Amino acid sequence: IFNRWGNIVYEIDNYKNDWGGEISKQELFVAGDGRIADGVYFYFIDFKGIKPNVQSFIYVNHMK
Repeated sequence: IFNRWGNIVYEIDNYKNDWGGEISKQELFVAGDGRIADGVYFYFIDFKGIKPNVQSFIYVNHMK
């Protein structure tokens, strides 16, 4: 997961559809609760040659 400036904020191998907005990279972007701030983020999925790569975006909105 990348922020709008191209910085990686979350990265994992063997993703299991369990990401809850927490950050794994660059503590600079962490909100007070340890999750990324609300906003638009971009993702890139690399299937390592098995399928075509996927690129798109998501909007993160942590319900208060």
